[in-house]
Amino acid sequence: MVPGVLKDAVRDGFLRSGQVNLDYGGGLYDKTTQWLKTKGIRNLVFDPFNRLPEQNEAVLREVIDKGELDTVTLLNVLNVIPDFWERMVALAAAWHFVPPYGLLIVGTYVGDGSGVTRKSRFGYQLNQHLDFYESEVIDLLGLGPVKSNGYLVFRKPRK
Repeated sequence: MVPGVLKDAVRDGFLRSGQVNLDYGGGLYDKTTQWLKTKGIRNLVFDPFNRLPEQNEAVLREVIDKGELDTVTLLNVLNVIPDFWERMVALAAAWHFVPPYGLLIVGTYVGDGSGVTRKSRFGYQLNQHLDFYESEVIDLLGLGPVKSNGYLVFRKPRK
């Protein structure tokens, strides 16, 4: 299933044809990659929990060697990490790969919206609304989003 946030980001012009995206925590399946390809966007998936180490190493090698990234997406990742510090590590790692003047696009799944963390069949679901994560992201990155309406977009400053 392609995350709705990703479709919104394409519709809103934050992901465009000809770009290369790093899907940080992108999961096991390639439906998102296939969908983005139909939009002319190259998607590289890195996921330490759902991809084989050699798959992740190949993606990181390509990212580091070619340096072609335009965007990094962190979709439905923060909402499954119950520990604050582990969320910050994931966020900092994703931000590390955003090139100067590139974009970090953050989207979360609200679950039932209760704010009560529950175990799910895949791990955990925090059931929090986006504003819960927005303040964490702003605090870590030290800057506000350029877009915040159902998802967050942060632009990395030029060096």
